[in-house]
Amino acid sequence: MTDYHVHTAFSPDGQNTVEEYCRRAILLGCDKVCITEHLDLGYSDPAFENKQGVLDSAAEQARLLSMGMPLLRGVEAGYNPDTAAETAMLLSGMELDYVINSVHEVDGVDPYYPEFFEKRSRDEAYRAYLEKVYESLDAPYDYSVAGHLGYVFRHAPYPMPVMEWNEFPDLYDAILMRLIYLGKGLEVNTSSLRTAGDTMPCMSVLRRYSELGGEIITLGSDAHAVRRLCDGFEQTEQRLLSCGLRYIASFRNMKPELLYIK
Repeated sequence: MTDYHVHTAFSPDGQNTVEEYCRRAILLGCDKVCITEHLDLGYSDPAFENKQGVLDSAAEQARLLSMGMPLLRGVEAGYNPDTAAETAMLLSGMELDYVINSVHEVDGVDPYYPEFFEKRSRDEAYRAYLEKVYESLDAPYDYSVAGHLGYVFRHAPYPMPVMEWNEFPDLYDAILMRLIYLGKGLEVNTSSLRTAGDTMPCMSVLRRYSELGGEIITLGSDAHAVRRLCDGFEQTEQRLLSCGLRYIASFRNMKPELLYIK
């Protein structure tokens, strides 16, 4: 079991050190922990651009790897069309095992905040997000997976926040088929289990991904503190099996290996 989405204190919103995550992973019996600091060039809050944090984290990871710590080297790259080329240049100079390609802003506003939803209907908010995700799939940098597909619903102010496949089948299918065509995977992010009662993407989308022939899946807790490492993974693995997905991908040097879910 490997957690492929973790933020340390080298990210502006993370709390623990890289070493603390490694020691927690050992305690939990994890194979590895993949450190994925925020890199959001052009984000509305400059702290999340975090270029120096990413580089400092990489240096600390190299030190701990030399000591035999159970680490994989990753980055969470926030997609922004205006800064994607700069992101590509920065990532190309790093030794990485795994890159999450995430959409954190639509039209300069993060769906984490209520103002994103104030002048949009539910349909408009979700559709705008999915359109931006589809655009992000052709980012000029190499990436491993599309991150937390459904991020827009994690803090959405609706009685039924989860964004199901049958609400936007054309957009979802376009995204899933493009990922499969490109040989990219799909992160299943468990952080929304606490806020919305389902993973990102939700089960209906995972079921459709399986129907379309998708196989590359990783699990990410989106932990910003060690207590959240591998949150919800056991129940999520059972959900994957129920959706027809048999594998979890293991990444090394940006190459996936498919391993059967135990």
